[in-house]
Amino acid sequence: MELLQQFAAVGLVLALLIASLWLLKRKQLILPRRGGSRQLEVVDRVALSPHHSLALVRVNGSMVLVGTGPGVCEIRNVEAAS
Repeated sequence: MELLQQFAAVGLVLALLIASLWLLKRKQLILPRRGGSRQLEVVDRVALSPHHSLALVRVNGSMVLVGTGPGVCEIRNVEAAS
């Protein structure tokens, strides 16, 4: 009888977790729907050294060059090449 109660308790907890996940997903608080347009995309990334890198990022259709290093993050707008 005690084993049956333990399985019932585990089942109840799993059911509550699944119901919570379903509710949060339905209210779009987590797990946004797939297939939407991406507003941020890393086009290319180059490591300059173990601590420095450049990334070409598309943000809402605009190209941005991001340089990173220890304690530094520089951002520059880039004209798209035709």
